[in-house]
Amino acid sequence: MNFKIDTKEKFCVIRIEEIQFIDTMSATLSEICNQKLTETVKNVILDFSKVESMSNTAIENIATLQQLFFENQASFVLCCLNDSLKKQMIDGFESLEYAITPTESEAWDIVQMDEIERELLG
Repeated sequence: MNFKIDTKEKFCVIRIEEIQFIDTMSATLSEICNQKLTETVKNVILDFSKVESMSNTAIENIATLQQLFFENQASFVLCCLNDSLKKQMIDGFESLEYAITPTESEAWDIVQMDEIERELLG
């Protein structure tokens, strides 16, 4: 499998287990994430620690997923991207504000802060 999924109490961590994140993997990731939005734990953290390169289509799919999660009151955080991937994502979609953290631990913090914010704002 190209992904390792670890479900926690408030979020799910999806680790991409390949060095190249290609279009077919991106389609599979979209299916997994769409399924997560129907579950009780619908916040997702994508861990890119093993990924060294990514196709432009994959980046477009991630941008679409990020927007979908936002519209469904769920967190979608990217973590552990190398500098070139981060630059590629930001340059490709300057208008989007990705939630990107250097570590998985910091991604957990963002999800928890988002949950608190959603609870307070109703």
